[in-house]
Amino acid sequence: MFGAASEAEFNRLSPWDISPELQPDGLPSAGKARQMIETAMRDGSNLFEWTHKRLDGSTFPSEVLLTRVATKGQAHIQATVRDITERKRLEKEIMERRGKMAELQKMHIADQTAAAIAHELNQPLMAIASYCEAALILLKAEKPDLDQVRNTIENSKLQTHRAGDSIRNLLEFLRINEFPSEAFDLNREILDVLDTARSEHALQFRTILRLEEGLPLVRANRTHIQKVLLNLLHNGIEAMQEVGVPLPSITVTVRTIKDAGVAQVTIQDTGPGVKKEDIRRLFEPFFTTKVSGIGMGLAISRSLIEANGGQLWVDPQESPGATFHFTLPLAT
Repeated sequence: MFGAASEAEFNRLSPWDISPELQPDGLPSAGKARQMIETAMRDGSNLFEWTHKRLDGSTFPSEVLLTRVATKGQAHIQATVRDITERKRLEKEIMERRGKMAELQKMHIADQTAAAIAHELNQPLMAIASYCEAALILLKAEKPDLDQVRNTIENSKLQTHRAGDSIRNLLEFLRINEFPSEAFDLNREILDVLDTARSEHALQFRTILRLEEGLPLVRANRTHIQKVLLNLLHNGIEAMQEVGVPLPSITVTVRTIKDAGVAQVTIQDTGPGVKKEDIRRLFEPFFTTKVSGIGMGLAISRSLIEANGGQLWVDPQESPGATFHFTLPLAT
């Protein structure tokens, strides 16, 4: 794969010798590699695409799985590298053909969804396989360290739950079809959901409410709207908690747009905000900016709002904080 004359020659190389100076995103390979290793050491595994360099200077795309493995009381990184040149060639060919086949749009969407599912499940499944392999190696020792075996199996269990969460979120995403709607007081619903969100988080945050008095009733599925509100609030609270905001606060604004016949809700936190490069993909299934996120919350939220006749979007600003808006039709 790397063009080394022998195993001995390859073993003398460092990770930096088999990577170009920069990755396709413009980041230095050395610094980015250290970040990938740190993520694997923290989370137990890390699956990502990487551009590698052969000894003759040519490069090729690869898929790398880094897995944390404990042996003799010390943590190590096990790296599995797969050359995906052919896969990338096929992907490029497929994308070129799709551009010429607008009439197959539905099939294209189905294919994208399947690819997202496969990618999301691939990482925990490969991690499970690596942990099982490590457990078998440990058990073959003359005196197996049962604590290490137990720790390896527990890590495998965590990855199994992660795969299960992905499947459950996907099924919920696909079940957004028929639903009963009703007229209800949106202001009252927001107050109730805020109480729920506050009780589910240890972070103490200030709430600034700007609710329009005499707001007309909205018509939607109450459970759907509760879920959207909770998800947006949870995202804001977790973002502020992650960076340790000194004065965390969430502002909720509700107003009517009579010409459009809708009520608009705005939720703004004082966290780090959304990076410009992430805004375009923020509502894609399985895309997440969280360390341990699944990446389905915003995708499901947008689908729920649209299924109820409204719209959900984010302000294209990086800071201060993130600002989300959604609309719902008025009942009258």
